[in-house]
Amino acid sequence: MLSPEKSYDIIRQEFIDTRNITLCVYTLSRDIYDKLNDSENELSKKQLKNPRVFISYTGANIENRNWVKKFACRLRSSGVDARLDMFHLKPGQDMPQWMTNEIIMADKVLLICDHFYAEKADSRKGGVGWETMIIQGDMLSKQEQNKYIAILRDKEIDRSLPIYVKSKYALNCTSENMSEEDFKELLLYLFDCDIEPPIGEIPDYIKEKISYE
Repeated sequence: MLSPEKSYDIIRQEFIDTRNITLCVYTLSRDIYDKLNDSENELSKKQLKNPRVFISYTGANIENRNWVKKFACRLRSSGVDARLDMFHLKPGQDMPQWMTNEIIMADKVLLICDHFYAEKADSRKGGVGWETMIIQGDMLSKQEQNKYIAILRDKEIDRSLPIYVKSKYALNCTSENMSEEDFKELLLYLFDCDIEPPIGEIPDYIKEKISYE
C-alpha cells in the first residue's frame, strides 16, 4: 500500500551503491514515470556523481588503440567511470549486446574519430558500425544534443569524421597527448558543469544614458 514514489525510493536506496547491477523499474502510467523521473533529476542535481562514459573507437591503428587506453585511464583517475572494451568486455559476453547496453546506460559517449573509424561508421562495418546504428537511432528518437561528443584524432577532418557527426562541434586532439587545458574542458562537459561566465551588473553610465533618453 505504498505510493509509487515511496516504493521507488526504497528500491533505489537498496541498489544505489551497486554499480554492477542494472535496475529496471516498470511504471503503470506515464504520469507516474514523469513524477519519478523529475524526482530522480532533482536528486542528480543535488548529488555529485561519477559520470558513466562509453568510449567508441577502432583498434585498427595500434598507436590510436594505445592512446585510447591511456586516455581512458586518465579519465578514470579523474573521477569518470570510463567504459572501454579493453577493461569491461569479458570473454563469453555477447559483443553486440554489450555495446548496446553500454551506449544506453552511458551519460556521455565519446567517439574517438580517425579515418579508420569514419570508414567503419559510414560503411557499417564491425563493432563501430553496430554502435553507429544504435547512436544514430538514439539521436533521432531522443534528439540527443549533448550525449555524443566527437574527439578528432586525425588532422584531415573530412576523412576522419563520420557523415552523421560532420555537422557537430568536435574536440580536436590530434597531438599525442591531450593538453591539461583541453582535458579540463572535456571534464567540464562530462560532468555537465556550466562553463558560461556569469552576467554582471549593467554599467552605471549605460543606466544613466538610458534614463536620459
